Amino acid sequence: MDKLLTRPDIAVLFQCSIRNIYRLPLPAPVRIGHLVRWRASDIEQWLNERGAAPDQALPFPVPTSAGRPRGSSNNKKKQRPGRPRSTREGV
Repeated sequence: MDKLLTRPDIAVLFQCSIRNIYRLPLPAPVRIGHLVRWRASDIEQWLNERGAAPDQALPFPVPTSAGRPRGSSNNKKKQRPGRPRSTREGV
């Protein structure tokens, strides 16, 4: 079975942001429900068709973890100091 690459995996391979992935003329992704994945063999073939020399080719196998681990975001909502949250008890 071929390895399926995620958006962060592709971004690591091409050393670009996840947003820039959609600007590249990549092969069609595999859609599994709402998930979007690319076959590693399709990406490798796409690179070879565009004349990527072996020393310029991107590393395969693909790294298993790309970017920041899930749940480590600093964008979590923080409770504002002052008034406590209502618990809806006694309402």
